[in-house]
Amino acid sequence: MRASLREWAALGVCVFASLGLLAGNEDRPVQLIRATAISISGSAQELLSRFTRTFSLSRQVARLTSENAQLLLEVARYRNAALENQRLRALLGFKETTPFPLLPAEVVAYSGNSAIRSIKINVGAEDGVKRDCPVVNSQGLVGKVYLVGSDYSLVHVVLDRNFRAAAVVERSRVNGILRWSGGEYCILDDVPIRADVRIGDVVVTSGLGGIFPKGIRIGVVVQVSEDATSLFKLVYVRPVVDFNRLEEVAVLLSSDRSARVGE
Repeated sequence: MRASLREWAALGVCVFASLGLLAGNEDRPVQLIRATAISISGSAQELLSRFTRTFSLSRQVARLTSENAQLLLEVARYRNAALENQRLRALLGFKETTPFPLLPAEVVAYSGNSAIRSIKINVGAEDGVKRDCPVVNSQGLVGKVYLVGSDYSLVHVVLDRNFRAAAVVERSRVNGILRWSGGEYCILDDVPIRADVRIGDVVVTSGLGGIFPKGIRIGVVVQVSEDATSLFKLVYVRPVVDFNRLEEVAVLLSSDRSARVGE
């Protein structure tokens, strides 16, 4: 390695000596060689300068691209935090209207089965959750717990074939049993043919059955059908909860659910 360096040093000395001799020689051929060498040297310097600028620009572009990606991630993180804050504030608003202890929970998984629709939440027996505990969010009734693990629970949502809830039309106090219709709506069963039910009526939990407290919003009546051969109306209800966007929910922990929400 040392010999190689000495050789390169000797070559450099020879080159500089040659250039010195060429610079002092006034012969025409030597001047032509000198002019050509100067031209080549200038071109080489220009190419080297362009390469250096291009390399510098590439590094700057890479750095700016990385910084831009980090800024986009930060913006997304702040936006998500702001939206989550809004949802949690709405849940706190719901808490102020109910006398029952609310346990906040996050939805960690969905079951997309066409007949059995459920969610998995990140609280369980260790947090005081029990089977049949109601689950709500700021919009209204989400469902009820049907399986409890130590640190998780599974919840039948309103849009599930296994879900039932005693419900009442808020305006006229007409009672019925709410179940899933198999589509995007629920059906309020056992509503007498002469009962006062109209499109736009709000349907809430009635408190009958001892599982759900009174007054939790379930949905809005979107269709009322009558059959002359039947003793009951067919009442379709659109749930107020958007089950495609569930992220935070709350579990009602109290076993005494006979009081009306908000009283």
